[in-house]
Amino acid sequence: MREPLVSVIIPVHNKGFFLKDTLDSVLGQTFQNFEIVIVDSELSNNAKQIVDTFEDKRIKYFYKEKAGINAARNLGIKNSRGKYIAMLEADDVWSPEKLQKQVDILNQNPQVGLVYCATEFINENKETTGRNRSVCCRGFVFNRIIMNNFLHNGSVALFRRDCLDKTGWFDETVNKMTDWDFYIRLSINYKFWGLGEYLVKSRVYSDFEDNDFEFFETCGFKILNRIFQRDDIEIRHLKHINSAYAMRYRYIGKKYYENNCLERSKGYFQEAIKRDFWTCFRSDVLPYYLLSCLPVKKREMLKKNSK
Repeated sequence: MREPLVSVIIPVHNKGFFLKDTLDSVLGQTFQNFEIVIVDSELSNNAKQIVDTFEDKRIKYFYKEKAGINAARNLGIKNSRGKYIAMLEADDVWSPEKLQKQVDILNQNPQVGLVYCATEFINENKETTGRNRSVCCRGFVFNRIIMNNFLHNGSVALFRRDCLDKTGWFDETVNKMTDWDFYIRLSINYKFWGLGEYLVKSRVYSDFEDNDFEFFETCGFKILNRIFQRDDIEIRHLKHINSAYAMRYRYIGKKYYENNCLERSKGYFQEAIKRDFWTCFRSDVLPYYLLSCLPVKKREMLKKNSK
């Protein structure tokens, strides 16, 4: 069997019931020189039984009990051979031309470390529910990715294995915003290439709600602290520190605002403004801050009148 050019790493955790669709989307790619490495962290999700229904020898299965998503990703990379690596969530699906388009970019542009595409959102019934805003950044994107994860998820990227030498592997101490952390680190030394095409369908669940803002706050600031304290961080990257922290305060503030925790949201918006007034001025922080200062009844009245 020839060496695969691409290794597709699929961590499985409580998402095994969609794994067949995910595998079908990989096996149906127009580009076929790949291997699939599945790392299952919960035998109860039937991933092993689903994998056993496929006879393709390119599929490898591993079990690691109670592994976090990054531990599963690292185990998958360790047991893979491809020059290029793609991560794929176990409930997401790819369009048939996804790998071919991305492989072509990396083959033709040796200075590019990662290529990504845009995302459509689907529900449990495969019905399209929306799209992310396609952001086609090309070149060094640290100044953009440090503000906001415009790649949106972990199923959109194809990157060079060699990048791991400088970037490091997936951080197993990070449990949320794992993709953002990795993309930021990779952007320090490598160029990105954005494709404006919607080549990934990401599963969004109707009953999903994550209001653990404290966890997002802790994890988000932990990521920023580590990035800006790296030994290899350059002055050109450090100049974005205040803007990056301002946008993180903005993110948490909006989450609290949307859930009517006005006092807490106001505090985060104030911190954002202190960090970088002009970045906040160019975004939506100031209007949200002013609204958070209003009494609830007045704010609700303004909302109603604006409809």
